[in-house]
Amino acid sequence: MGESELKEEIQVPKMRAFSIFPPSRNGVWSACVGLRRSLAICGVELRWVFAGAASAEDVRQSATQDEMTHGVWLEPNSVDEATMGRAVLRYLEAEGAELVIVHGLSWQWAMNLVRYLPERVRRILIMHSSSAASYRAARALTDYVHATIAVSPRIAEDLVRGHGFSSEWTACIPNAADTDKFKCRLHEKEHTSLRILSHGRIEDQSKGVYWIPEILSHVRSEGLNFELTVSGEGPDRPKLQSLIDKLELSRLTRFVGWTPAEDVPALMAQHDILLFPSRSEGLPMVLVEAMAAGCVPVASWIAGITEFVVTDGKSGLLFPVGKTMAAAQAITELGRDPQLLRRMGNAARCDALERFSYDAQARSLGYLVDRVMKTPRRLNSTLSMAQWQIPAALRPAWWYGFPEPIKRSARFLCERFRPVHSSTIVGDLMNSVVRQIRMAIVSVCDSRVSFVAWPFLSLHRTLARKRLNWTYRDSDGDWRDCNSRITFVRPGVESAGPKLAARNLKDFWLYAYDLQAGDVVVDIGAGDGDEAAIFSQMVGPSGRVVAIEANPRSFRRLVKTIETNRLPNVIVLNVAVTDGAGDARISDDKDSLANHILSGDGIRVPAVTLDQALDSVSVTQPDLIKMNIEGAEVLALRGACHTLQHAKNWVVSCHDFLSRGKDGSALCTHRQVRDILTGAGLSLLPSRDDVREPVPFYVYASRLGTSASSGRGSGESTGIEQPALWKRESIGALTY
Repeated sequence: MGESELKEEIQVPKMRAFSIFPPSRNGVWSACVGLRRSLAICGVELRWVFAGAASAEDVRQSATQDEMTHGVWLEPNSVDEATMGRAVLRYLEAEGAELVIVHGLSWQWAMNLVRYLPERVRRILIMHSSSAASYRAARALTDYVHATIAVSPRIAEDLVRGHGFSSEWTACIPNAADTDKFKCRLHEKEHTSLRILSHGRIEDQSKGVYWIPEILSHVRSEGLNFELTVSGEGPDRPKLQSLIDKLELSRLTRFVGWTPAEDVPALMAQHDILLFPSRSEGLPMVLVEAMAAGCVPVASWIAGITEFVVTDGKSGLLFPVGKTMAAAQAITELGRDPQLLRRMGNAARCDALERFSYDAQARSLGYLVDRVMKTPRRLNSTLSMAQWQIPAALRPAWWYGFPEPIKRSARFLCERFRPVHSSTIVGDLMNSVVRQIRMAIVSVCDSRVSFVAWPFLSLHRTLARKRLNWTYRDSDGDWRDCNSRITFVRPGVESAGPKLAARNLKDFWLYAYDLQAGDVVVDIGAGDGDEAAIFSQMVGPSGRVVAIEANPRSFRRLVKTIETNRLPNVIVLNVAVTDGAGDARISDDKDSLANHILSGDGIRVPAVTLDQALDSVSVTQPDLIKMNIEGAEVLALRGACHTLQHAKNWVVSCHDFLSRGKDGSALCTHRQVRDILTGAGLSLLPSRDDVREPVPFYVYASRLGTSASSGRGSGESTGIEQPALWKRESIGALTY
């Protein structure tokens, strides 16, 4: 889809927006440039607004001359925060600014300015970092911005669950890169040494650069030939060079200093592997750019961040934070298998092109900006510039002066001791204690007393309620997430517990229908069984749940979920639902949520129509049908002639947002689904006005005259009493 078609689809009013002092660090600056170009696709012109003399050199070093033509520099010789704030405010008023964007990693006076903007100005906060300091600052601004953009799922989850941000006005919109500039280089079979790249700011507290020499020392001990290029500058370069010299790696290493933005694509293309041992990140642009160039990332596993960008084992390799031996083993594996290196490089490039393009970001930004401009939420009253004051939360925290080794250790504990790295029950029981300490570290704590006391009080409450959680891996390699409420069986360790899972179910699937005891629910595309298990408890012993899943691996986990939780009112079917009986092929990707039957490749499974599937379990009038089958919705509805006339309520998740606007994409089913449902006499709810990417493509339909209090489905009571996992009436009040 071209830019003109995308602009027409998004329908954002043409306007000028202003970004107050965007961060000038290389990676975040690249993300800001991508933001400007994505907004331009939406019809929004973004202008940079800089002020003061403090960071002039940093900005000029990062920004190209072309980018500086899109900005203005006010009070270039000033160092007074109030003076710079007033200058920017006068400029915005003179320009008639309608939308202002502020960044969570900007200067404190720039973030503070949003509290003084006129009430007519819409404001969006972008969070680029998952650090405790950035969260602390964000909390001071949450009541002065209309919406918050988190660049990774981890940041979005932390803001909502841990810092009180509204889930309705917090959107996860990943950064985008100019993927067209990164040309994939085929890895030559004849090259004699592995080319490894470290690119970015050279500092150890968040980037973990001091681990690089140790990692490469292990690689050398394996007899692998390699060359290391270190691109970037930073305060820890001298010590890094010293460590490299100490381990006698200087002959294999070259430092090239800062690499101009226009030269980064060529730099990436000249290397085989990007080594990325960070402790803490937001959404690292260097990973996206390396993948776009076919340079395979070997990165530390930062939950919800690097694991979101890199698919471990497919588009790169991940290792636990601080585990230098594991990182060395990953590099050695790639160095000894050129075919694997080539395959991962190509997969990485395809993944980057698909997920991190300007068009993909533009679509999400367009929905958010349109909503902020048309239906803004109520904010705190604007402050007067005569009362200019920087709040304590925007100033350096009390822990800012701690010695660097202590802060590095804190970051290490925050990432290393997360459940994703534990493979035993004992280890995860330990993590229940560590999680309390970690939450204290990342919480907004300005009191040393509360900092010390809070984890112990929280741990006491957890023990008193007997809700110690643990996660372990079973003999099939599936992860069992166990707690006192429910056990989920998943392909990997997830962060969503039962409360969050129940809230998401109510938010997405039960938005238009209040499920009642005794209802009959049909879950098409049940996956690993998370929703089916919650549905089971909500409908109770007198209700029934029919869970249908085509992929054999997901079906195995579905069966385990039902059996482990002892849910006798759930019937499971291992079939694909299509427009006719026979066979189908379903993909078997590592990401179980993305498996589909559209490509014609994969595992052969039996296929039936929805009418046939429900007839086989004697369900004739279900109260709710939930459908989430990755683009096969139209096929399933074509085989549901009888069910369309008798089912009372439908929720269908269409996946147009994954099509990236490609004309004729098989994933573009939203309009067809709506036509089929209305043609069957069903009444549709208007599309939800929600900034989250998939939500506008959910279709909610009900048969006229039905409601949550109408007659039940055709299922009979199982007559078997089972333990309640939680009270139904509590679900509506669940919080992150």
